[in-house]
Amino acid sequence: FSNHPFPESILATQSVKIMSTAQTREDIKSRLSDVMRIIAAKQQESGALLDRITLLEADLRNSISDSASSARRRRGLPDPLPIERQLQQLQQERIEKDAEIGQLWTKIHDLQQEERSLE
Repeated sequence: FSNHPFPESILATQSVKIMSTAQTREDIKSRLSDVMRIIAAKQQESGALLDRITLLEADLRNSISDSASSARRRRGLPDPLPIERQLQQLQQERIEKDAEIGQLWTKIHDLQQEERSLE
């Protein structure tokens, strides 16, 4: 080994680096998979919000809230939020959910860039 251009310590470091790079790649792939699962869940939540918004808009058009409010008053229950207010809240939640999804896509892009830099 004495005539070899690389001392043993350098060769050992190289194998550790290779293993480390392989482990880093696996970590990145795992993180990408995690982020994709989160995106799928958030997209489902966003879709559910859109469904609720659509239903509320239909309720608003049909003026169902008036009869529901009078029934709640007869039972001594507090009035629900006006439909317009509920719509605003749901639309805001959906905007926030979509922003979170956008941030997660950015995270995926960053992880993919990190993975490419290891090649």
